[in-house]
Amino acid sequence: MKKTKKLISLCIIAILLTGCVQYNLTIDFRDGESAILTSELYINENDLKKSQITIKDIKKQITSNDDIFAKWSIKESSQTIDHEKYQGLIIQAPESVNEEIAKNFSHYEKKDITTYELNLDIQKSGLDLSELTHYQSTLSTLKNNQAQFVLTIKMPGQVTSSSIGHIDHHIVTIDLYEYLMSGHVPPISIISQEESIDDDFYAYFIMGLVFIVIIIFIYYLMKKKRKKDI
Repeated sequence: MKKTKKLISLCIIAILLTGCVQYNLTIDFRDGESAILTSELYINENDLKKSQITIKDIKKQITSNDDIFAKWSIKESSQTIDHEKYQGLIIQAPESVNEEIAKNFSHYEKKDITTYELNLDIQKSGLDLSELTHYQSTLSTLKNNQAQFVLTIKMPGQVTSSSIGHIDHHIVTIDLYEYLMSGHVPPISIISQEESIDDDFYAYFIMGLVFIVIIIFIYYLMKKKRKKDI
């Protein structure tokens, strides 16, 4: 297991060193029950050409170790960032990894408010990046070269508190450079809340819409009849 974690960490470092890179790690809890882990890697097309490597080469290198990535979904992608063309990979974790991460997520209801809590101990989860703390100088160089290295956590409802990162409504964005270069990897604690809406509300809302449509239709028919009478 330790060898596996170290290999994943070294893969991330190697990828980030290829040049102008955008690396986004996302955990989506928005359905309130499960977790979806996705990694998005984008490398500047010009940097790939200079390095004489292709995104297919990187994909092949990642998938060469069948023991780790055999069940992961890895798809090629491309996009334009700041008027520059980037080639990339979208890497999605298998259900087993998602289930392991979801164990750190819970929720409870009180009156009409549902509270969601995430207590993610990175070192004990399937998302362990603690090995990267041993590469302080490399992380510092990457940060200075403006290679993006971000963890985004999407919660259901409004995030009310987070032990680390920037909060924007239901999203917490964590700069992984700052997180990993601190010398230790503390647990991530996030709380979000959303107001439960009674099912009767939707029924009344739809009935109201139907009633308004009927009134407009009747008004239209009456107006049309008056014009004919004139």
